[in-house]
Amino acid sequence: MTSKKSSTNTSTTSKEVKAPMAPKQSKLAARLLGLTNHLGDNVKANPGTPIAQQRAVTMPGQMGAFRLDAQRYAEQIEALTKKAEEDRANAHTYAQQVEELQQQLRLVEQETADEIESLKAQLDEAAVSNTGRMEVPLGRIHKVPGRQRMLTAQQYTELRENLRNNKLITPITLRLRPDGDYDIISGHNRFDIFEELDRSTIGAVVDMDTEESDGDTDAFFANLFQPDLTDYEKYLGFKKMQEKQPTITPSEMAAVSGLSRPTVTLLMMFDELPAAALELVQSAPQTIGMTAVKHLVGQVRAGTGERVVEAIKKIVRGELTQDQAIKLASKPATQAPPAVPIPSIKIKAGKATYCDVRRAQKVLRLEFQSDSEAEAIMDELKQLLDKRAQAQKAKNSLD
Repeated sequence: MTSKKSSTNTSTTSKEVKAPMAPKQSKLAARLLGLTNHLGDNVKANPGTPIAQQRAVTMPGQMGAFRLDAQRYAEQIEALTKKAEEDRANAHTYAQQVEELQQQLRLVEQETADEIESLKAQLDEAAVSNTGRMEVPLGRIHKVPGRQRMLTAQQYTELRENLRNNKLITPITLRLRPDGDYDIISGHNRFDIFEELDRSTIGAVVDMDTEESDGDTDAFFANLFQPDLTDYEKYLGFKKMQEKQPTITPSEMAAVSGLSRPTVTLLMMFDELPAAALELVQSAPQTIGMTAVKHLVGQVRAGTGERVVEAIKKIVRGELTQDQAIKLASKPATQAPPAVPIPSIKIKAGKATYCDVRRAQKVLRLEFQSDSEAEAIMDELKQLLDKRAQAQKAKNSLD
């Protein structure tokens, strides 16, 4: 029994278990399977357009899309039309502004042409009359720094009142500028006064020479021999000439100006005054002349420039005459008296100092070692002083 059972189990174990057979595919199924084998990968690699963004393919959908496109186009056309209208309005405004500017330009050109013709007529008239004088609008005249004569307040007031009540006898001298206006060569103060008096024009003669370098020299020479031109202003004129012609000599300046060489040399000595002294002279140039400057420069060369500045300050203030100022600057500096030693007495208490007594002329100084001792001595000192005061009083009464 046992052996038979064992034989049966062995035979069962030794049999192979066969896999179930796959169902048989038709040729069509195999072909479809081959076509769709990589469909998932292709979809991931090439995603399609979302449905919401796909163009409608049905007739109703296409009509709706056309309406949306037409609405967008209409809005764009309306915005462009509005912008075109604004541009046309702006162009019209710009055209009006251009026309107004052109009209203003034509008016200015006409006014300028009329003024030029008027000036030409005046020049022709001046040439015929052989005076060269013409009336020039103040607005076309320009002052040139450094050319104006310095007048005192009194001189300026007198000139203003004279021109207020009388006609201008001597015309100012002008030079034509490249822009058609004029620079003043001579007559700055008369021009200023005409402006103060609200005059519109001033009598002038025009120098047609356009060499700008000669303007300052001409202005200087026009005033050089005026009796009230100060020596300081003459110095400034020659100084400017030197700046323009660094190699010019005093002899050459004398030759072109008509002054003597010694006079030009004296005038140029202003240049050796200290800067502080020149500032003082500039504030009141009529107070000091070239002769006084010659003596003061001698003191500057001697090393006493500070005293020269002080002397000129007193001249400008009216405290000293020029001669007095020269003496002040030339006076040797006073030496301080030698110091007189102050008498000192030390009152000893043994080896220690009890009181230090010092006297300087009418002053007596007592210095004790403690406050208490000084207070105690105060009473005794008062009694002593009272006693001497009474004795002095009695003596005075006898005298």
